[in-house]
Amino acid sequence: MKVLVPTDFSLTSKTGLHYAISFIANYGEGHIHVFHCIQSEDEHSHAEMKMSQFCKVSLPKGITLTSNITAGDFSEEIGKEAKAQNCALIIMASKGAVGIQKLIGSRALKVVSQSNIPHIVTQREVYDDEQMDKIAVPITLEREDKKILKTVASIAKPLGASVFFIYEDKDDEFLAATISRNLNFAKRYLRRRGIKTQAIDVGHDLRFDEAIIKYASAHECDLIATVNHHNDGFLNLFGANFDQNLLENCAHIPVLTVDARITEHVNDIFMTTM
Repeated sequence: MKVLVPTDFSLTSKTGLHYAISFIANYGEGHIHVFHCIQSEDEHSHAEMKMSQFCKVSLPKGITLTSNITAGDFSEEIGKEAKAQNCALIIMASKGAVGIQKLIGSRALKVVSQSNIPHIVTQREVYDDEQMDKIAVPITLEREDKKILKTVASIAKPLGASVFFIYEDKDDEFLAATISRNLNFAKRYLRRRGIKTQAIDVGHDLRFDEAIIKYASAHECDLIATVNHHNDGFLNLFGANFDQNLLENCAHIPVLTVDARITEHVNDIFMTTM
């Protein structure tokens, strides 16, 4: 596996690099490509010195590392660089308004939206014995949510990780049937790929994003996986900020996200073959 790690040379972005090392170590081997964006070529020499220091990390056997510095707009260049380097994932760190979050500010979701390469956004430190064995996947009314399943399967299967489907049952008969069909599809999709699943109904006591974080934390999940629903998506209507709330979750669980609109069009989750 090859992943791209963007950096502004802050301690926060260093967290992203350490997380990437820990993440790939789960698979035994892989490659990390560290990327920095400058505003003009005049900054290149200084950035090279910073990059050299930033990349001085201990790498487990089987993991290699390269780096590159490019002039341009970060939110535009990151996707181009990941595609040019044939990276499977972009792993970036965020913590409040510092580090990479300071660099891109409130545009975190814009960065995700401009690339069809999945992102993992992490806020926390990693530990030497960290192993990914539980992934939380919210099940909603959104038909685009199936687009996360392929990426979840590619991460979970080699590790033998289990997937926890988190859903909110509905009182309305039609909505309940929609949730049930989405959940059954997701179960079949992963189980046919040899991945163990468990479904958790979170009830109605909390807002759904809050319930996802609560139950993912209670079950010690290592990752929350969701699609980017965008501002016009059902879960982001009325200022709910569903996607942003997950990325900045108070449990500091890393979040895997893929863009819902850039990937292939899906007419209906139940009409798509597995």
